Amino acid sequence: MKKRRAPLVVAVLTAADKRRSFKGDHRNFKDIIKTGTSKGILTYIVTVEDLRLRQSQIWGYHYVKGTQKWERKKSPLPTVIYNRLPSRRVERKAYVKKKLRACLTSEKIKLYNPFFFNKRRLFEGLKKGTLSRIHLPATEPLTPSSFRQMVTEFDLLYLKPETGNSGKGIMTAAYDPTNPQPYLIKIQNSRQSSAVRHSTKQEAWHTIRAHAKNKAYIIQQGIQLATIKGRAFDLRLLVQKNNDGIWKVTGVGARIAGTKSITTHIPRGGMLGNPAAMLQTLFGSKKASDVMKNAKLAALETAAFIEVNEKYKLGEMSLDVGVDTKGDLWLFEANARPMKFDEKKIRKLSLTRIFQYSSYLARLKKDNS
Repeated sequence: MKKRRAPLVVAVLTAADKRRSFKGDHRNFKDIIKTGTSKGILTYIVTVEDLRLRQSQIWGYHYVKGTQKWERKKSPLPTVIYNRLPSRRVERKAYVKKKLRACLTSEKIKLYNPFFFNKRRLFEGLKKGTLSRIHLPATEPLTPSSFRQMVTEFDLLYLKPETGNSGKGIMTAAYDPTNPQPYLIKIQNSRQSSAVRHSTKQEAWHTIRAHAKNKAYIIQQGIQLATIKGRAFDLRLLVQKNNDGIWKVTGVGARIAGTKSITTHIPRGGMLGNPAAMLQTLFGSKKASDVMKNAKLAALETAAFIEVNEKYKLGEMSLDVGVDTKGDLWLFEANARPMKFDEKKIRKLSLTRIFQYSSYLARLKKDNS
């Protein structure tokens, strides 16, 4: 007689918050729970503080549609944990790291996307690969010597925190030998950038280090991107695994830089764009179709390589891909914990795929036991 499969239970992992009960995007969490419930899957929020792997029941937060409030109640131990810890600062805490490691070695549950990516390690790993459809900008750890070498080698440089996200802390550096103060440093603030010019590399370096505040940074070659009405843009691709554990492109969006921003991030003044229409305007129908096709294939190839290089299971990631004036593709960033996409079709499918991959992981657990 065939043994009955235990029901799938999915818990969304975050951290406790004294004011709001738990950290993170509560609206996003409501959408996730609504999607899971519609598929007959018990779904709830669990904080890393409440997660007890040796207990059969733990405290979890459930959204009650009737009262439109969160209710904390005893819940069955999850089959799969979908990691949405909100920040690297939380992830770095000793008790959080210990709990994540325990999840990865647990025989009872499956955890995917356990850690944020480190930008330096990510690009060092990608350099060793043979990505055939996308280019990697020259990327090095930011040091006095790497800055001195690269600032005159490339027209534009991006300086990014190794563990940053959403455009926080990003700077640019440019060199113009025709200007009496040839070194231009731009610093990204909340929604716009400020700029300062310097006469020497040493002065420019002092400004950079003062802003970096001893945080580890990478320095990355800037690319001459195609522009729409004078504004740079990049493609945002969401890739997720499906019910068979296979990487699929969930959708492609476009983000256009704000008028006074050095990045395309929405929180920094960027805006949504229609990628197909933008590419067609720039390159014509045939070339635009080829660029879009290559971007999707490149995203799948890159995601598969990153997963192998990171050495643990991943279920989703987003990729920031630039398109230069020739239509060539450049990988700028990969994000292990993507922000939600505002495009309705992408958003709907992205929620479904969370549970497709969770179901796949649950079957793996059963088959491997």
